[in-house]
Amino acid sequence: MTLLSRLFILVAIALTPSLGVLVYNQTERYHRQVEKIEDETLQAAMRLGIEQQQVTETVRQLLVSISSMDSVRGQRSDECNALLVRLLPNYPDYEFLGVTDENGVRFCSSTSPFPGRDSLVELPFFKQATVGHEFSPGAYRVSSVGKAHVLDFGLPYLDENGHLKGVAYAGLSLSRMIARLLEHPRPTNGALIVADREGVVLASAPDPSFVGKRLPESHLAVLNASTPGRAELPGLDGVVRLFGYVPVAASTSGGMYVAYGLDESAALADRRSSIARGATATTFGIFLAVLMTLWYGRNFIHRPVSELLAAADPWRRGDWRARASTTKTKAEFGQLARTFNELAETVQTELAHREEVEGLLSKSNAEVLQRSSMLEAQTAVIELLATMAHRLQGCANEAELADVVSRFAPQILPAVPGALYFLGNSQNLLRAVATWNDPVGLATEFSPSVCWALRRGQPHSVAAIGADVVCGHVNQDSVSGYSCHPLVALGETIGLLYFETSSTAAALKRDGGLGSHDLDIFVESISLAAGNQRLRETL
Repeated sequence: MTLLSRLFILVAIALTPSLGVLVYNQTERYHRQVEKIEDETLQAAMRLGIEQQQVTETVRQLLVSISSMDSVRGQRSDECNALLVRLLPNYPDYEFLGVTDENGVRFCSSTSPFPGRDSLVELPFFKQATVGHEFSPGAYRVSSVGKAHVLDFGLPYLDENGHLKGVAYAGLSLSRMIARLLEHPRPTNGALIVADREGVVLASAPDPSFVGKRLPESHLAVLNASTPGRAELPGLDGVVRLFGYVPVAASTSGGMYVAYGLDESAALADRRSSIARGATATTFGIFLAVLMTLWYGRNFIHRPVSELLAAADPWRRGDWRARASTTKTKAEFGQLARTFNELAETVQTELAHREEVEGLLSKSNAEVLQRSSMLEAQTAVIELLATMAHRLQGCANEAELADVVSRFAPQILPAVPGALYFLGNSQNLLRAVATWNDPVGLATEFSPSVCWALRRGQPHSVAAIGADVVCGHVNQDSVSGYSCHPLVALGETIGLLYFETSSTAAALKRDGGLGSHDLDIFVESISLAAGNQRLRETL
């Protein structure tokens, strides 16, 4: 395959993500537009529901005012009739106003002349108001007076004992609701629907002729849903639209169903047209880019790159000393050749530096491992010291104490021979009560006066025989170095710890992992335990 073919494939590959991004962006915009339209339909339905809530709240406040009047609560029919007849003209949205007693018998009405004491007990608004004792909408009906389309509302009123005394009611004129709905802004081919809890249409736009008819089955299926939603549903006219709906259970308007629908295809027409124009422009751009790539690649890339590749082939095979020639190439590729040479120099330098760094890292890693091993050993020693200290505090006599020391000292000081001496009650003889790791230069018994550590009251160490004074209890021919540590408790010398070492401090750290501080703790633990034991014996 020629370089030009590869270049063409490369351009195609390079254009593919751009084309994919373009398609993705257009698709995302389309989906966002769909989501926006869906959200708008739901929001519009909820706004329509809020408008109906405001209408309902106005009815409730009017009925609260009526039910609080003295003539109503006293059920004085003549006064109440006269009051409602005067009140009705001030509320043109209502066909009638009225009040019933607790048995549903109407004793007061705005209808003139008053038709009589009819029973309204079978009307939905009365049943709902008396069952729940709260403000309730009724259902769609045609008024017997004026044959008007109305929606009843009822509000129970109670006596001083909280018992139902009657129901105030109002008949909302649906012609007014329809007129407001027709004035409501909506897109072309949009639809607005308001229905009661039984699924009977109360108002619709743009065609108000559906008032009093049942909702389509698809709307009845979501009439009693628990939450607002959106779905593609056929409207009252049979045209499928994207509807946002607020079901009765989620309604704040007292149990009304509201729906707002629009033609999704018409709403997305502009977006589809924009996508088509974008696709045409993109196709033309890709075709032009391919032609320009072929022409430019053949004349300005194929030839000079072939020469550069031939010069770079030795370096590609691993000859880091190979360099590209810059004398026969054109300006741009001459710069590329110089950059290649600089890259080769950098790579060669970097390889040398990497080898150096790897050596340093290996050394550093070895040091870390060594320090980790030392830390583990130190931790183990500290744990042993703590365990020994607990055991020493529990010893009842010197024999038990010597046994504990003889068991733990070889673990704490695995390569250091030593011995524990206790001073007798006569204070003139030290006797070895415990030894470990087979010391060879010690005396089993000796006088305190021959030990320089006991004379001076502090540790006495001899790194090499002949470099310092040697205690009289040490066999100089058997050891090369040693260390004596007095055991002092409560201001009284009670014994001695003896270690054989070539160089005391260095040997302890190397062989046992024991530092000078830990050695002091080792000596102090034994001193304190021995002092406590002797104090118990004295007491």
